[in-house]
Amino acid sequence: MALERLQNKKVVLVGFGDANKSFYSVLRKRYPELLITIADQNEDLDLPEDSYVKSILGKETYLKTLSEFDVIVRSPGMPVDNNLADFTDRVTTTTQLFFEEVRGTSKAKIIGVTGTKGKSTVSTLIHEILKAAGKKSFLVGNINIQAWDNIEEVDGDSIIVYELSSYMLNDFTDRSDISVWLNVYDDHLTWHGGREGYVEAKSRVASFQKSSDVCVYNGADDEVGKRVKDFCVTKQPYNIQPGFHIEDGFICDGDKKVIPVSDIKLIGSHVHENILAVLLVSRHLKISMEVVAGVLRTFDSLPHRLETVAVVNGVSFVDDLLATNPEATMAAIDSYTNVSCLILGGEDRGYDYVRLGKHVTEKHIPYVVLLPGCREKILRSLNGYAGEIFEANIVADAVTFCFQKATGQSTVLFSPSAPSYDQFANYKEKAIAFKSAIDEVVKDGLST
Repeated sequence: MALERLQNKKVVLVGFGDANKSFYSVLRKRYPELLITIADQNEDLDLPEDSYVKSILGKETYLKTLSEFDVIVRSPGMPVDNNLADFTDRVTTTTQLFFEEVRGTSKAKIIGVTGTKGKSTVSTLIHEILKAAGKKSFLVGNINIQAWDNIEEVDGDSIIVYELSSYMLNDFTDRSDISVWLNVYDDHLTWHGGREGYVEAKSRVASFQKSSDVCVYNGADDEVGKRVKDFCVTKQPYNIQPGFHIEDGFICDGDKKVIPVSDIKLIGSHVHENILAVLLVSRHLKISMEVVAGVLRTFDSLPHRLETVAVVNGVSFVDDLLATNPEATMAAIDSYTNVSCLILGGEDRGYDYVRLGKHVTEKHIPYVVLLPGCREKILRSLNGYAGEIFEANIVADAVTFCFQKATGQSTVLFSPSAPSYDQFANYKEKAIAFKSAIDEVVKDGLST
């Protein structure tokens, strides 16, 4: 049991974000007099009022004394780089500890879900289907629901749906009962030291599973299939014959038509492909297709994932700000037949935009708006594009331009193909700027 082995150890929490705060609360409740050190680069960090907490704060000092500790619990976003490389045998994460605790204290099942894109929607769908089937389900992880907040309620009847990011998986060595690997595209390459490091981290969702465990994976993704092939786990591919696949407007199981795609409320062929994984997980858990279909008919998009945030004079404004790489944006474009304006741009992460540029050109999107960051790269990829390009420096200017140009029953798609960190703290702030700009234009009467 993870917590039990910490009670006589010198423990340091490196980074005091939401994950480590949640873990701290449980650890403190379990061991009221355990000395816990919090190390964080923020000198003004709001610390718990706890006489058994020490702190090491400040960018220059917070990693200087790691050698003094038995257990180093890194925040998910803290890379295992030069600062931690000498202590890898002591470094762990709240994710690793949670899996160990659940394994040691209950017979709960864990479903671990990863993929470059789509993992939040798939995790939430599985959770909703489990609830509809009368199961005791917990949705936790990268979807910003802390796993340790739920630990006291977990028992042998529980099914935990854990959304796993590459940061969480980077040094993960435990196992899910069912793993789900949706896809892999270039993302977070700098953090992982390149593509190989990123894919290796993702592969850990299944690489430590046993033969009695199940790995549900996208059989049409060559990289995923190549990695899973050598793992000692029961392999269940989808998106290929004779398993669950999409054909002639239906989700099919081999030759059998199961659910019409038109019955699914979520839009986008890439989303529908991910739903195949949900069906395979549901089947493994012996949940009827009637229950699954009922959830699919009503389940709406999650925030910032092809989310329509406004309709003004027939023009739909779509927030797809979690599309932070070219593949995600191309999939978003394919989800609509009437994109009039496409807003792109953000932090330059070194992505290749050639395929995106070709895709935009072939789709004949009339207007493309480019924000700073990777703007010049995207601009070069649009060398054959025949529409109008507008270079906006802020989101408000991009929105104003779109109001001027978009007409009829068309879509303004904000699918940036890049992260938001060049101008914003995160994608949520960028989304607020987008919605505020729309509201401001409507308020000023410029939309008529």
